Amino acid sequence: MQRLKEMRTLKGKSQEDVANDLNISRQSYGLYELGKREPSNEMLMKLADYFGVSTDYLLGRTDNPLEILGLKDVPSDFISDLRDADSKTIYELWNYLRFLSLKKDGGLDRDISSK
Repeated sequence: MQRLKEMRTLKGKSQEDVANDLNISRQSYGLYELGKREPSNEMLMKLADYFGVSTDYLLGRTDNPLEILGLKDVPSDFISDLRDADSKTIYELWNYLRFLSLKKDGGLDRDISSK
């Protein structure tokens, strides 16, 4: 279950941390990550809850990050909130989104206002 390792890394946790949090051995958790042992349905649900994702995501049945994070309604809610926002707030959000984009692309050396 490759996604277990991805989620653990994103959360900044060690295998030992996750195992302790879930009351299982580090060895058992490590075997889940390597795909050498399948978690029970109950453990799969605990893992999904722990990482804040769906069991379908852990099993590789979906790649939809909005679905994974339980954010299906966020885009429409965000647009609705934007309609009610003043121009200053919209401008600040736009600049922040550009900042995040530059940060993601590793281009923080450049001046954000020149983009």
